[in-house]
Amino acid sequence: MQRPLIVILSFLAFLPGLAFAQEEDLTKIKEQELEEVRARINDLKESMDRSASSRDRITGELQSAEVQMSEKRLRLKELERERDY
Repeated sequence: MQRPLIVILSFLAFLPGLAFAQEEDLTKIKEQELEEVRARINDLKESMDRSASSRDRITGELQSAEVQMSEKRLRLKELERERDY
């Protein structure tokens, strides 16, 4: 009768080690998931930076085109005045 008790006690002594191993595995999985999230955030930041740079470049080109159009309008008005004068 004592033998089953030893088996049960041995099994109970093994459980904390098993729980620790499972907790350690879970921690590794969570760390890996966290690293994947960090990498995704980094990718998104880089994408946003590229988008912002592109937006800034296009905005500058648009402003330059608007200035040129304004100058051309002024020149056109001058030419019309000269012609009508």
